[in-house]
Amino acid sequence: MIRRRGHTITEVLLVLTILVLFAVVALPRFVSSLTISRLDAAIDAYRGDLEFARSRAIATGSRHYVMVDTQTGELIVVPFRADENALQQQGGSQQTPGMDEGSAAGEGQSVLLRETLPDGIQLADWTVSPLGLQQQTGAQSSPAIQDLPLTFYAEGQGDAARLILENAEGQRRGILVDPVTGEIRMLDPEEMQ
Repeated sequence: MIRRRGHTITEVLLVLTILVLFAVVALPRFVSSLTISRLDAAIDAYRGDLEFARSRAIATGSRHYVMVDTQTGELIVVPFRADENALQQQGGSQQTPGMDEGSAAGEGQSVLLRETLPDGIQLADWTVSPLGLQQQTGAQSSPAIQDLPLTFYAEGQGDAARLILENAEGQRRGILVDPVTGEIRMLDPEEMQ
């Protein structure tokens, strides 16, 4: 008869202790990688939304506006409507075309796209410098304006814009829109300072 030998309680506890130690070391890295991947997914989604607005402007031959609510981080793409612009000009309104006074961004308009940020991701910066606005030098005055919609034109150009998202751990990812080419690219870490 062959006698089978089992593991002692000490051996089992030692193995379980080692597994728990590995889990304790690996868990924070795993959670951190999850938050970074959520941030990457959010910035990729916003970049795709900007690409969509630009391609729609080129395809339709008319301007498209990208509005970002700086409080919630919600992004909305709205096409330019000449009839709304004509009414605003007749009424003497100084609003941005496609935006109604006293209403939420995109409310009552033909919204093409609406994107919201996932939990744990927030908008750190949204600045727009309208195309043609002269660059000013000096730290006290900047042509970049928050809460201004980004405009993509039929030629593929767009206003200069910078969008930065941040997760709860303070990690950031950003997008830059080049006003001359309309190119949308990811910001390097040193450009987000």
